Amino acid sequence: MGSGVNGIGIGVSDFELEIFFADPLSPQFGVDRLYDISYIQKMKCTGEFQEWIDKLDRSLRIRIDQRIQRLIDGNPGLHRRFDNLLEIKWKTGKMGSFRVYCAEFEGTILLFGGHKDTQTKDIANAKALFEGIRNGKIGTEAYE
Repeated sequence: MGSGVNGIGIGVSDFELEIFFADPLSPQFGVDRLYDISYIQKMKCTGEFQEWIDKLDRSLRIRIDQRIQRLIDGNPGLHRRFDNLLEIKWKTGKMGSFRVYCAEFEGTILLFGGHKDTQTKDIANAKALFEGIRNGKIGTEAYE
């Protein structure tokens, strides 16, 4: 892979082009902490995430899906990393601030979603779900 400038790098091997984006906000910023776009395209979700998003109104589901699509495209937007989780966050005007919790394990997994008002409980749920996935006790499905 070629060297990156400002967190962006391009590598060419065997006629395949690989583009990766480093997350400058990550505490592990550096060569070992890269977003591999082809890796992020393997998007999965938990049943709990699917249940959560299905309960939301259509306009909010569209906004959330747009943010997830940005993540797939390598642009997580406003986010933070902690305890092996990625928290994607945004404000929706009168509806307040929403969060989606993701983890990287055999692809990117949408674990759980929530609201700023229930953030502490939502983080605990996301951590428990991720632990269950890593232990093989909780399954995932393709996110569509």
